[in-house]
Amino acid sequence: LWHVGGIDIEMAPYIEKFKSKKIIFKGAQPQDQLYKFYSQGNVFILPSIQDGFGMVIFQAMACGLPVILSENTGAYDVITKDGEEGFVIPIRSIGAIQEKVTYLYNNKSTCKQMGEKAKKKVAEGYTWDDYGERYIKFLADKLRKDNIDI
Repeated sequence: LWHVGGIDIEMAPYIEKFKSKKIIFKGAQPQDQLYKFYSQGNVFILPSIQDGFGMVIFQAMACGLPVILSENTGAYDVITKDGEEGFVIPIRSIGAIQEKVTYLYNNKSTCKQMGEKAKKKVAEGYTWDDYGERYIKFLADKLRKDNIDI
């Protein structure tokens, strides 16, 4: 298990007891280097309690990883349905994380297929151009709703 990212100073004493050869803390990494970590993984997990928007989700999916996300992750709705490109789990559910990781570990071909679907989903609907088009549509709809000519 690799933990990539910073750790809040308040969590350091709790995390210390988990440092081992099986759990490796990679620390915070530059955005332009994250793909190197994703490309070596099998699954991406972001069990956030609160997250406005998890850009790392899209980055991991673009590298072909299925994702396990909490329902409070800002981009959880990128998952078409549970089991398609990944899984959405309840917050604070260690059991759900364990269940999904175990499932993917025991079903390696399914894990690979989910990763391929994740990569395809991001490539076909989450480029910067796609984002721009969705944002323009959102603004136009908002203006029309408020009866403002565009």
